[in-house]
Amino acid sequence: MKTRVMITSVPGLVAGGMILFLGCGAESQKTGHAQSGSDVAATAAAITPATTNPSAVPIEPVPKIVTAPPRLSPGVDEIVQLAQAGVGDEVLQAYIENSPAAYKLNVDEILYLHDLGLSVETIAAMVRHNQSLQDQSTAPAVANAQPSPTITLAPPAEQPVAQPAATTQDSSINPAPVDSAYASTPPQQVSYNYFYQTLAPYGTWVEIPSYGWCWQPTVSVIDVGWRPYSNSGRWLWTDCGWYWQSDYSWGWVPFHYGRWYRSPLHGWVWAPDTTWGPAWVTWRYSDRYCGWAPLPPGAYFDVGLGFRFHGGRVGVGFDFGLVPDCYTFIPTAYFCDYRPWRYGLPRGQIVTVFNRTKIINNFGTTPNGRAIVNVGPGRNAIASVT
Repeated sequence: MKTRVMITSVPGLVAGGMILFLGCGAESQKTGHAQSGSDVAATAAAITPATTNPSAVPIEPVPKIVTAPPRLSPGVDEIVQLAQAGVGDEVLQAYIENSPAAYKLNVDEILYLHDLGLSVETIAAMVRHNQSLQDQSTAPAVANAQPSPTITLAPPAEQPVAQPAATTQDSSINPAPVDSAYASTPPQQVSYNYFYQTLAPYGTWVEIPSYGWCWQPTVSVIDVGWRPYSNSGRWLWTDCGWYWQSDYSWGWVPFHYGRWYRSPLHGWVWAPDTTWGPAWVTWRYSDRYCGWAPLPPGAYFDVGLGFRFHGGRVGVGFDFGLVPDCYTFIPTAYFCDYRPWRYGLPRGQIVTVFNRTKIINNFGTTPNGRAIVNVGPGRNAIASVT
């Protein structure tokens, strides 16, 4: 039976911001997609789950993720290859405009391209290009066609109009209920192998020293300004606190399991772990501004003991080594805006706001102790200024 955590009345938001890369350390450039069979098992066993919290018990079956189409339309695979190589929108759209290929996208392919991070403009350019080729192929036929003779028909006799019969509403038929938003609680028995296979179509697995195999989403290659818990998603207040509702079909994995690390070589990468949370972020807050940043590998919440970082217990005001550039800041008054990234602070203001906000690591568990709760700045604090 599926367990749901119902949303309360606080509206959700779509978070956004900008990424500023901070270089540190040396990394392997070994990359690859998800392995299979014994190779996957060996890789999974080699990873040290530094963020695992064994006390959190999952309670729901694994959700089904939308997978990549088994076969892409002619020409679409070339666009995917260019996008994964980091070619920008301008070049992609110029290539599409001059390509002889007709991009006959179906619904599954459009969703897949969106999940890879291709911009709306690029996907629209592919659709328009296909239509343009179709128009060009039909134009000569229309121009050479001989006009058909015109036949004038007498107008039809006027028919009597039947009056509609009186109707009565069937009281046994109820109107369709309005959907209620909810946050899914942790799935059962997720594994590293499952993560590898699930995320492979949407990114690349790269080997990072100290963290093992980490996942680099293709969207972070296409959009250098991308960051976790940012675009294509929103915050929802639930019984598990602030929950990140992602628009990506793969979002239920890296935004609710594992931790994010900003690699100097690869940008944002995700280190897998099997403990579920509504959102693994830390917060900074004031009456004027609210900010959040992805928790790094090694940070986890131990029920009954509080936060730990690489095995050592830390206080509620611990910063986990996160610098100002790791944070997204917006005016608190716009926290519940549907697209708050429009109000993201520029780099020049982030340091000042960072120093004037207070760290909030307000985590806990549900009453039954089976799920992590991220209260953050709290519902009432946000409601008082929005």
